[in-house]
Amino acid sequence: MLIRRFATGAAALALAAFAYEWLSTGRGDWKLIAFAGLVLTITDVFASFLGMAGSVLARFFEGSTITLDDEIADLEQRLADPALPAEHEIPAALRYPNAPELRGVSRLS
Repeated sequence: MLIRRFATGAAALALAAFAYEWLSTGRGDWKLIAFAGLVLTITDVFASFLGMAGSVLARFFEGSTITLDDEIADLEQRLADPALPAEHEIPAALRYPNAPELRGVSRLS
């Protein structure tokens, strides 16, 4: 959380510097905009990676194994999130192994 706040502050400072330069001279250094975008993107990717790694490590150190039921419950929880973009939704019929679309399939690869 502290890293994200620092990165957001750095990006805001870079955008403010760009705005000041652009308003005072009529030209702005586009590297400041690129820096702000890069910092925020790297921060989000890093936070996502830590979130995934944290859940796997927590299960590992607790001594529990990840089962198919755990994964299905996780997917159902993610699908219930109203903020989930449509392109990340999983078709409801494919959430369960007895889906009609999977008849005749010997293995998934």
